[in-house]
Parts: sequence; structure tokens; C-alpha cells
Amino acid sequence: MVTHRPELHITAPAGVLEAPAGSLLKDGTWHIMYQYEPQADGHGHWGHVTSPHFSPFHWSEQQDILAPTENETDLWAGSVISDAGQVKLFFTSVFGTKTEVHRADIVDGTAQRKGCVVGDGEGGSNFRSPCVIARGAGWLMLAVSGPEDDPRPVILESLDTTNWSLIGDLEFSGKSGLEGIPQLVSPRIIVLADEFTGDYHDVLLVTVQFGEIDICGYLVGHLHGATFEVETPFTRIDYGHDFSRPRTTNFDVTDTTSLEGAIIFGLMDGGGALHDLDTDPSFSSEDWVNCLSAPRLVTLQDGHLFQTPYPGLTSEIEKTERASLWSGLFSVGEGEISVALVDHDDNIYATISHTKDAVFLDRSESSFFPEDEMAEAPVTCSDTQSMSILVDGSTVEVFADGGAATLSSRVYFDHDFYRFAVRTTGGAVLEQVVAD
Repeated sequence: MVTHRPELHITAPAGVLEAPAGSLLKDGTWHIMYQYEPQADGHGHWGHVTSPHFSPFHWSEQQDILAPTENETDLWAGSVISDAGQVKLFFTSVFGTKTEVHRADIVDGTAQRKGCVVGDGEGGSNFRSPCVIARGAGWLMLAVSGPEDDPRPVILESLDTTNWSLIGDLEFSGKSGLEGIPQLVSPRIIVLADEFTGDYHDVLLVTVQFGEIDICGYLVGHLHGATFEVETPFTRIDYGHDFSRPRTTNFDVTDTTSLEGAIIFGLMDGGGALHDLDTDPSFSSEDWVNCLSAPRLVTLQDGHLFQTPYPGLTSEIEKTERASLWSGLFSVGEGEISVALVDHDDNIYATISHTKDAVFLDRSESSFFPEDEMAEAPVTCSDTQSMSILVDGSTVEVFADGGAATLSSRVYFDHDFYRFAVRTTGGAVLEQVVAD
């Protein structure tokens, strides 16, 4: 019988996974926290998985690290840091329609709550979705404030992670590409060195809400106070059907870190089904829904983000029962190369195509998404193109042209995925198959 649960991607044991909550690499062990509803009843917890030996693929489920207290109605996502070896969680505590940013410290594997660190005051109300990073001699927090239907990204700072001062609402200097778009949520920030110039830049990740659909992207520039000076305007970070709300990974000082790259995890939420649990195959047959993307190494090249699978993925796939990877180098010219995902009976569930101008992911051949529009990612014409396609359970992630374009979508198979069917047309030439 087909199973939709992936082997290398993080899923909740049961219930609804709603967002990555925080990611930390400490003492060689990956710690990923995620916001989920164990009973699909509106009461969120923070799940916790770990993976040892610097490898973010061998996930072991731990006890929930946070659960609502007697007065809380829900818990939402946030951020995880290591402050002089002390692991600290920053999370959104929900009391009915009111939200606050709270902190908890991990002591002997248990979260000890420290209470509210950002609550209602002169500078705003209903603070939520905190992202905390080290900045200078202290700490910087990006968060969201205001009513749920009128969210405002804000910037705060602290020297001790307990007392926070509001710098102000996040503002853009220069063309942001977000003019006239009011719904910006889940702000994250990373610092990267541009591989072309060697200069350091702030990279701002934001999710844009259009009703029930999330579109996630990034801006490159420099953050001064609460003003982000834009150099690269809003650009989609993933063009697939189901990728949003990425979380960046923080590092403990005892681990090797580099500002030349960052690691992110995103939410693959089956957005094509609009979270309808009654029609979601993974929930109706296996009692779980949604997952996190595979970890991605993110680099900055000439003002644009490139994303590739975390090193070691190929060898890890060889250890799985069902996950598969196809990687190829080709030249399309005026033609096209397409890779179909088929089962043992040659039924096609999705097709990924690469032309000289774009990469397409069409999942409308699946019975679960018969009327879906194709996902499309623009690409820059070059002499040689490439694609890597990861299929793991009901997840499909595409990395094109060295990570210049990515597309992530949920694809539900009636029967287990069996093989990649490759076809070239219009003079396209497949030059090398790297993995199959």
C-alpha cells in the first residue's frame, strides 16, 4: 500500500504540522522545533526532533518541548538560539485574541519558562513570530505586531535577551517590490557574504499572504535600525506550489560556522488543498499532514540567492527504502527536457520541464490536483542547464541550474513512485546523468 510519509523530511507523528519553529546546530546535533497540533484541534505544541553527527537527515522524535499552559489557548512559532551555551526558545504565546513573545530556557533537556519578554506597550501590541539573531554586542529580533488582519513587521534589540527595546516598524529604503502589499508575516534575517564581491549583506526573508495562499521571498540589502536599504527587491525564494515560512538555522559558537552560507527549512503545506483535512490523503489515510522541506544550503551570488540540497543528500538517499534523486546536465537550446514521475504501471503524477527561459512543475496529472496551474520559475539562459529532482514520499523538490531556481510541491501518488522518465524534444541534448 502506498505511503505518503517521506523518509528524509520532517513530519509530525500525528496531527497538523503548521510551521518550522526554530533550528539550531549545537555540539554536532541538529535540533529542529516545529509548531503543530497533535489533535488537529487548534491547540499548538512545539515538537522537537534531533539528528546527530552534523547530519540533518537522521531524525529522532523527542518529547514535545513546549505545550500550552493552563491559561494559554495556543502556541505559535518563533526562534531558537544558543547564548553562551544556554539554549533559549522564543515563542508566541496566545491567549484568545492576544499574543505575546515569551522565552524559555532549556535546562537538562526541559524547557523552563521565563515569561513574557515582549508584550503590549507604547510601541505596539500583539507581538508574535519572533526571529532572534546575534547582532553586534547584543541581539536583534524581527517580529510581527498589530491585529492579525493588519500585521506590521517590527525590529527590536536587546543586550541580555530579557529586556527588549522597540526600534520601530520595518521600513524600506529604495524599491522593495512589496509596494502596496500589506500582509507581510514571518520575517527572518540572515547575514551572507556575496561570493562575487566578498561583501556582507543582510538577507530578509518574508512571507506574503494572499488570502489562504502564502508566497515567500527575499530582499538583499542592509538593515540600519528599522530601515532596510534595498539592493535586490523582493524575489520569490521558491516557485513551487507548497513552500512558505522558512526558518534559518542558528549555530552554537562551539560549532564551525560560516557567513558564506546559511541553512533553511521551509514548510511544505499542501497549499493546493488549502488545508482541507477531509481531502488531504496523508491525513485521511495516515493521520498526519504537512512536512518541512529538506535542509537547503543557501548562498548569495551577485545579489541573488542560490539554494542547493544540504551536502550528503545523495548518500543518504541510498540508505532509504523509497526516496529517489535524479540529477542531470543538459543543453536545451530552443528545445525542452522533461522528467516525468511515474509508478510501476507508467501512470504519470507530475512532470518537471526545463526550457531556455523557465522551469515548470505540472502536477495536474495527479488525481488529487486535476485543475492545478503549473508552477513556473524563470531561469537565465546559459550554455548548459541542470536539474536535481528529489522525490520522497509525497514531496517533490526541484533545484535547477545550480540552485538558481527552486520549486517545491506536494505530489500524492496512488501507487508508490517507481522511476523518472526523461524525454528531450526540439534539439535538447542530455549530456550527463549524475544521479538516477
